[in-house]
Amino acid sequence: MKISSTQDVYQLLNMFIPSSALHTALDLGIFWKLSSDINKASEIAEEVNIPLHRCQALLDLLHKLGLLDKHEDAYSVSTITQDNILDTYSVDTWTFLAKEVQKHTPLFVNLPSTIAFSGSLWDKQPSPPPNWFDQMREDSEYAKRFTNALFEYHLPFAEKFTRNFNMSGISNLLDIGGGSGVMSIELLKCYSSLSAVIIDIENVCIHGREIAEQFSLGDRIKYIPLDFLRDDLPKNFDLILQCDAGVFSVDFFSKLKQSLTRNGRLVVVTNIDDDSSWLHYPDCEISLYKSMKRFVHSLEIPRKQQGSATIEIIKRKLLKANFSRVIHSIWDKGEVIIEAFT
Repeated sequence: MKISSTQDVYQLLNMFIPSSALHTALDLGIFWKLSSDINKASEIAEEVNIPLHRCQALLDLLHKLGLLDKHEDAYSVSTITQDNILDTYSVDTWTFLAKEVQKHTPLFVNLPSTIAFSGSLWDKQPSPPPNWFDQMREDSEYAKRFTNALFEYHLPFAEKFTRNFNMSGISNLLDIGGGSGVMSIELLKCYSSLSAVIIDIENVCIHGREIAEQFSLGDRIKYIPLDFLRDDLPKNFDLILQCDAGVFSVDFFSKLKQSLTRNGRLVVVTNIDDDSSWLHYPDCEISLYKSMKRFVHSLEIPRKQQGSATIEIIKRKLLKANFSRVIHSIWDKGEVIIEAFT
């Protein structure tokens, strides 16, 4: 949102209230309950076990936000909610995404007093969140929810990538940190002669296989549990896809090059924090979202670890890794596609 008045400033100061209302509605599944036969505040209050007066106030706020429609004492989901929540992701995915955002809430408690600290603000918290990799390795249920949620979340981009990316001359691909395999699955559905190998941690591979089984791809897709930074990688691939893996070192790029065929390609897909990838969106919500992510990242990472991976820096590192040619393109939502040719 853009600030244009004193009233806007005051409303922004209170934006945690509608945000908390939305989180609560997602966590409690209120939108999905209202899409069934339940439509009165008393019925929702009983269903989710909250006091009636509080439920009434919550539903009224959701109505004022345009997320619910109201006719007399009956509520229903609005067209906005139907199109952008119910028809976009499942209740499990929305709940998971909401809880992932909520993990950052402690960073903003008493922020004016802690922001001067040069280390990670998690060091100021009594209970910092668990290490993400440890949690994925040790908690199979969390890994399952993460894998399923990221499949739904990334599916629209995977479909767009499949429609727009030139796959000529590609018969097999290696999907580094491919998670659910959503990118590979969409490509395999479109190209019948293509095969794919997904590399990720074991729990992710287990649940990724469960997703892939729904598409009857047979032995054209394989999931191999490996630490792609430390373990040896399989070789002789026409294409390596590195989508949001977040590793941009020369050594890693050199390692990936060794797994490519003589005329192979490495494709790095990322939404890196590079202003040049957002020049088309100076005034839109996606630019604001990028700035919010950058701010959260600054709170989590100590000053001495701060660094930037711009498009040009990544391209230079790829050339240092002895790729012969490197090009890039920026797609309509700021996605950066970097192609490196052996």
